Amino acid sequence: MHRKIVIFTILLFSAFWGVAAQTLVPQVLVKESIEFAKFSPDGKILATATFDEITLWDSDSFTELYTITGYTTSFRNFEFSHDGKSLLYYSSSSIKLIDISTQKELLLYNYERVITSAIFGPNSESIIYYTRDGTIKGRDIETGRELFIINTTNTPILLYIPNSQNIIYTDNNLIHIYNIQTSSIEKTLSGHKEKIDSLALSSDNRYLAFVSVDSTIKVWDLTGNNSFTLDYDHGSSTKYIQFSSDGEYILTYSRGKIDLWDISQRKKHLSLSENWEEKVTFAFLSPDSKRIITFLQLGKNKDLIIILNAVDGSELSRVRINYEVAGTISINNHDNTIAVASMDHSVKIWDLSKGTLFKTLLGHTGYVTTVDFSPDGKKIASASDDRRIIIWDYNNGTKLQSFYAHASEITNLFFLDGREQLVSKSDDGTMKMWNINSTRVWSRRERYIHAISNKGMYACEGVLAIQIINIDTGKFIKELDFSPLYEKQEYFTAISFNNDGKIIAFSLTSGDLIVMDWEKEIKMLEVSGQNERIRIIKICPNNKFIAFGTENNELTLWNIENGQVQILSGHTRNIIDLQFTPNGKALISSSFDGSVRVWDSESGSEVVKFIGYNDGEWASITPDGYYNASAGVQNGDRYLAAISGLGLYNMSDYKQQYFRPDIITQRLNTLLQDK
Repeated sequence: MHRKIVIFTILLFSAFWGVAAQTLVPQVLVKESIEFAKFSPDGKILATATFDEITLWDSDSFTELYTITGYTTSFRNFEFSHDGKSLLYYSSSSIKLIDISTQKELLLYNYERVITSAIFGPNSESIIYYTRDGTIKGRDIETGRELFIINTTNTPILLYIPNSQNIIYTDNNLIHIYNIQTSSIEKTLSGHKEKIDSLALSSDNRYLAFVSVDSTIKVWDLTGNNSFTLDYDHGSSTKYIQFSSDGEYILTYSRGKIDLWDISQRKKHLSLSENWEEKVTFAFLSPDSKRIITFLQLGKNKDLIIILNAVDGSELSRVRINYEVAGTISINNHDNTIAVASMDHSVKIWDLSKGTLFKTLLGHTGYVTTVDFSPDGKKIASASDDRRIIIWDYNNGTKLQSFYAHASEITNLFFLDGREQLVSKSDDGTMKMWNINSTRVWSRRERYIHAISNKGMYACEGVLAIQIINIDTGKFIKELDFSPLYEKQEYFTAISFNNDGKIIAFSLTSGDLIVMDWEKEIKMLEVSGQNERIRIIKICPNNKFIAFGTENNELTLWNIENGQVQILSGHTRNIIDLQFTPNGKALISSSFDGSVRVWDSESGSEVVKFIGYNDGEWASITPDGYYNASAGVQNGDRYLAAISGLGLYNMSDYKQQYFRPDIITQRLNTLLQDK
């Protein structure tokens, strides 16, 4: 085989939307169970929703555009505007609108009464919504003026008929077509004995299909007021019904059963179950209606996506999603290994010179929040939201000590340089010092600690001031007062020491970033007005580079010596931690997207990406598609897919060409050399 291919981790199947494959950076599509998904009217954007977030994807490149989060209650649903320029989404208590190009969000309404549905009205200039007070209301988006009220005794399903002044709403077992201009019901459709469960409109507005808990599908021809019935054996709680793009088929999905119906033949075309039972969380047709995309949940952080041929139901491909968030990183300066905290309750040890996962430490009962190598590289300390600290023997992976350290989640843990002692910080508001044998040296209540240096000091935030405090005595060493320079509403978003503790870097809500020698109070770098708030900062050991991550998943690498700035793109979720190798040639980053990435500090290019899965398997991949993966019957290859043209292929077909541990080793060792 001589096709030019691109290797994708987890999932990347833009080809299945009928779009030609392109050379892309690997992306992660799903981390949690998909509850529903929709394409924009032009098919260029796919929106997927989990319980608490909506993610927008470019369907050509399948790169993530951005994620909408922040609801305290779960998302109910969302809808694209008719021109595809904005997105309407709502929870049980609020309705919001976001401009897709600018990402500007507008809170339309907050309600005390529960919102169960919301849609766009004519020309997307109004919204139509139902609340539990028993009313359907229409409001002008720009002015907020109430346009109409419909009283109904049952929770309706709402649907707008495009290019008209009509909406459709259900009322128990009836369907009403309501004219907004005349404020009157134009037509009522009946025939079901029980409540309407789901409905859909064909793209040409000709057919209206709805399914009822009485196990029937009724299809109305709205042009001739004719209807026919399809026998439906899924029972109650149908989750989804959808017309194909040509209006010739209907897809229904409920309780793990997926059916495709031929409208002209008035019978079932395909019936798919595969013993999925209730594992299917969502299923829908691609924009060209040639493929059926199904999302299955197999367990916590274990999802399966199966692509089916809509013509005969044959399986085109399946990709399993099974990985955990990569947390804080610690580098062993003695043998080029890194320890990574993981949400699967483990500490994963990677060989940085080969790009291989060679050891996994298991023992915590909660997700591991922080990890650190001892100065001599012989021990590892890890802490978790289970409130425990575990000291591990690095060589054989055994526990040396395990003890409860705090009353709440432990967020930071550091060995002190040249000592058999470590310091921990917790959400319970305390910081504690421990001997290696688990005896406590001291405990202090310090709520505003931003940074701890292993050289024996820590930084606390005051009112626009940074207080440097001796870690042994708890006494002030120095206070850096910035109140004359900034307004009172400013506060620090990140603070970090360099390796020898003599340089401090910090950022503020204004976006300003300052690097300075704190003892001499000499500024080494000052950058004003970053567009996004900085959340994490790391200074290179040789003080040549500073790296920082922002709220929009962006990673910036700044050369302090010559002022060169590089934006490192690749992570699709917030960056958790940053570490430089001792020689400063490589930057290592971890993220909520589940990956650990190694970057060349000089060029800013990504060298390799590590993915560790919660079943112990792993893969490391270069941007140009070469990879290494865990071996065995159940190996890391099964999490990889190759895309070429309009096909998705198993990596076994391409292993001979692209399984190249030697290339990964060569590229990593180039960065690890001192010269």
